[in-house]
Amino acid sequence: MDYFYLKPGNIAIATKTCLIETIVGSCVSVILYASNRQIGGMNHYVMPEVLQNREATPYFGRPAVTLLLAAFQRLQVKPSEIRATLIGGAHMKAMDSKVGMMNSQLARDMLTEAGIRVIKEDSGGIYGRVILFNSNTGVIELRKAGSKPSRNRSNHSSYSSKLERLQISSKNGIYLIGN
Repeated sequence: MDYFYLKPGNIAIATKTCLIETIVGSCVSVILYASNRQIGGMNHYVMPEVLQNREATPYFGRPAVTLLLAAFQRLQVKPSEIRATLIGGAHMKAMDSKVGMMNSQLARDMLTEAGIRVIKEDSGGIYGRVILFNSNTGVIELRKAGSKPSRNRSNHSSYSSKLERLQISSKNGIYLIGN
């Protein structure tokens, strides 16, 4: 199975089987999955709203969620076919702010407004999270940052060699994995 690491400020849409991984702290990842079409997508944003004099990129929550939803719309997936998972939004000790809480709330509000059902949420707290998402099955492996994987799985280096064969097109931090 192919592997893709999603960096902060990026979005991945998979139309073929792929494991997508990211690590979030106060950042948030919204994961969308359409089981009837086996299409999965994930974003990873850092700040909830675009800061003054900054470009509206997926680094910010509003553009990240909007672009993720738009990608599913372009693939002709209806909101009623999509299930969402919201992960992240921790209050990191090094940061004395409410960024994590604001990131999570923005995702909740935007998904509700779009008519997307959130089936799982793991947000808040003081620990980061490691997310591994299977775009084919919709299964999400989640663990607190710094803990050991819950089950034995292949080393990432075995996936890295497959990246050369993985068809990835990229534009402005949005990666389409597959066709």
